[in-house]
Amino acid sequence: MKKIIIILVVVLAVMLGIAPNFIGQQAESKFKELYAQMADTPGLSFEVLDYERTWFTSTASVKLNVNLADFDPSMDDVLTFTINSTMKHGPILTEVGGLGLGLMDIDSEVEFPAFMTDQFPDLNDRFNELLSLQSRLTLGGNTHSISELKEFNFSEEGVNISVNPARFVSTASTDGEVTLEGSWDGLSISDGGTFGITLGEIEMDLDMESMDGNLYDPTVIFLGEGSLGMAEMRITGQEIPGVVELKGIMISSESDAKDDMLFGNVDMGIAELNAMGMNFTDIVMNQSFSNLDVESLKKINELNYKMTDQNMDMIMNQMGEIGLAMLGKKPVYSIRELGMTTAQGKMSSEMTFTVDENLIDVNNLMTIAQAMTIDGSGYVPEAFLNSMGVGPMVQGYIDAGFVKRDGDNLTFELQMKSGQVTLSGQPLPLF
Repeated sequence: MKKIIIILVVVLAVMLGIAPNFIGQQAESKFKELYAQMADTPGLSFEVLDYERTWFTSTASVKLNVNLADFDPSMDDVLTFTINSTMKHGPILTEVGGLGLGLMDIDSEVEFPAFMTDQFPDLNDRFNELLSLQSRLTLGGNTHSISELKEFNFSEEGVNISVNPARFVSTASTDGEVTLEGSWDGLSISDGGTFGITLGEIEMDLDMESMDGNLYDPTVIFLGEGSLGMAEMRITGQEIPGVVELKGIMISSESDAKDDMLFGNVDMGIAELNAMGMNFTDIVMNQSFSNLDVESLKKINELNYKMTDQNMDMIMNQMGEIGLAMLGKKPVYSIRELGMTTAQGKMSSEMTFTVDENLIDVNNLMTIAQAMTIDGSGYVPEAFLNSMGVGPMVQGYIDAGFVKRDGDNLTFELQMKSGQVTLSGQPLPLF
């Protein structure tokens, strides 16, 4: 029995000794394949400059070119960064996220363009000291990444900047799934009393999936759920009376597709807003969309990717044709709720928009108004309008029948069809 155990231990040790070399070969192939998939990312290009592999570790340098013209047509600069990575081969890994199995753990550092380091010689060292970029490449080719930012303070010409720590964990799978979860403790900027801005803790949570399974296709459409929350935002300044303060800021979205049609919700809210001596709570703008043609959206994404100053007119004409095709699928956009609570009570509204493509003449933009249908309604506390000093003006709308009283609230119904707008059933001239 003892002899068998010894043999098993020896065999296991030999396998673990040989495995890193074999795993290293697989890891190199996956590493290069990953950057090859990013080749069509708009505005960015990647090139693996060199890859040095030993038995247990590897190193690689990747050139990243950022074409600013793809982000701002008025700029023609190309910024070149270098990503230097040190890798430790699996199958047993310990560097990223603790003990686990995988192809390799990667620790990366960034080199900035020469014109930046010429002005700030210690930029590379300072940046890589503050920001940690690590990832694990799994046996199946998925990536698990951890990004961490340390706290730092910066002062220049009377401006003080304080950046708090951050930590984000993300995953990207070979079948197109992406997740991101983490938080950043925010920042503060001030210039000695004349201006200041504070961002509180920010939390992100993302769980999305590419419809085609390719994460890096410029026409990709992602489906799933995501949320972004900020604890608070405070702004002060000499031109701002008092302090503008927002608390409990939240944005969330969800989307899905059925029968090649995209639908979903985008909800935005602020728990509390204080500005100019006024206080509002429960501010919401909750939106929905449905019947968005997936193939048309992909074509629009592709045209955006191909657009230049030289072909802009042609691309815009093509987008117009695609837009009409999308309208043929009867898309619907709705504001499910737009409102807030004031000191005098709650105000709220809702609205739905549709467009009849048969009524649009592409050579006459005025026909869009004829093709659009709007159906909305809402209410607002009359005491709130009086507190804002617009009560006398609103009274004219009440007398004309555009607005109606319902207890302490003023209510309205808005309709637009065939270019005619009515407010609470009364025709409303647009001009």
